Amino acid sequence: MNPQLVLIIGAGRSATCLIDYLSEQLASESVHLRVADLDAALAQEKVGGRPFMEAVGLDLTNEAALRPHIEQAAAVVSLAPAFLHMPIARLCAEVGRSLFTASYLSEEMKALDEVVRSKDLVFMNELGCDPGIDHMSAMKLKAEIEAEGGQVEVFCSYTGGLVAEKSNNNPWGYKFSWNPRNVILAGTGGPARFLQDGKLSFIPYHRLFRETESFELSEGLKLDAYANRDSVPYRKLYQLQHAHTVIRGTFRYPGYCLGWQAMVLLGLTDDSQKFPGKHHTYADLLRSFLPQEFHALSLRMGVQQFLISRGGYSSQEAKQATDLLDWTGIMDELPLPEILQSPAAHLQTLLEPRWKLEADDTDRVIMFHHIEARFGSEYRIYNALLDLTGDDPIHTAMAKTVGWPLAMAVESYIKGTMKERGVCIPLNPEVYLPILEKLEQRGVKFQESYQVL
Repeated sequence: MNPQLVLIIGAGRSATCLIDYLSEQLASESVHLRVADLDAALAQEKVGGRPFMEAVGLDLTNEAALRPHIEQAAAVVSLAPAFLHMPIARLCAEVGRSLFTASYLSEEMKALDEVVRSKDLVFMNELGCDPGIDHMSAMKLKAEIEAEGGQVEVFCSYTGGLVAEKSNNNPWGYKFSWNPRNVILAGTGGPARFLQDGKLSFIPYHRLFRETESFELSEGLKLDAYANRDSVPYRKLYQLQHAHTVIRGTFRYPGYCLGWQAMVLLGLTDDSQKFPGKHHTYADLLRSFLPQEFHALSLRMGVQQFLISRGGYSSQEAKQATDLLDWTGIMDELPLPEILQSPAAHLQTLLEPRWKLEADDTDRVIMFHHIEARFGSEYRIYNALLDLTGDDPIHTAMAKTVGWPLAMAVESYIKGTMKERGVCIPLNPEVYLPILEKLEQRGVKFQESYQVL
């Protein structure tokens, strides 16, 4: 083993700021970075000819090819697609290498805890933006409240990867700043689950983007939020034993959720079946999901009437949503890619060029915590807001908030200051406090306030 090698697997959108940070902090005569990706040219682009760094083309599904790279590393960072984390993790556990990811901690990953601890390793997950900075900043604020004698009764946390206002020039108010597939399939993993006033609440996927909450976080900053995945486990993870409300959600600019709910109701986000591309158009794809009773109408009018009669939209809402769909080109006689793939994949192909960050565009990450706490007879409401704008389409706010926390954790591990071991997420103050401090030095800072009721 070369104890001075950090292996970075994946050279996608979030890799740039991570690689830049590690090259600044670790790249020297004795610490090397190796960036591996299926696209060797992309990996080389991220390395950029810097000393003590190298790029390799690597089929991440080929265990025999991947193994020697992991064996040579002191630490492995996986920015690979989520489905590849477990094969990478098993190899890391087998050969005894620590692993860092930004992805959600899975049950499969948790099952490796015993062997990871037995080898004095750390497999740290959820080290990005959301999940990641949301955990760390929330835990810090909670600890400060409890240090003053408060008991948290309401915990709500929301994050949005958005487009900056100056670049917000399409009616959806959205452009891709991270994995487009994850955006297309958001919410498809099962009903959103959360605690509301002590009661377990569910929102099934077909209602998720309809049942939103509106926020005005500051003057001129209005956002909608939909519930995110399963919030219930965070009551235990965050030790919120006195909390009767625990909700995590995702921000979008107003209007987006109304349009995306239409996509969901029409079946365009379905990833479970295949639709032939050959000899078909996007209009054919959309028409195939409309009930027969609407086929006598124009496609546009058919969509509007479907949303009114089946989706509970008002006439004005149906027109607004139809306008949004029309803007994407889904109603046009544009030829589909000539391959057999899911409607969700066809939709992604359509949206990627339309929701692309252009050369002069910037993105925006907004994170907001709302906490209500009781201090004896006193009741306080805390708000913490992070509003970060990216530099350009490469050094995005999303790339910073995903890449930097990961890089900072790796830096701590390589320098020997991280004592955490086992399969975990960053809930230990010995882990998150140094990271939050370093993030603040780079402009990732929350504005916090509270009021007494």
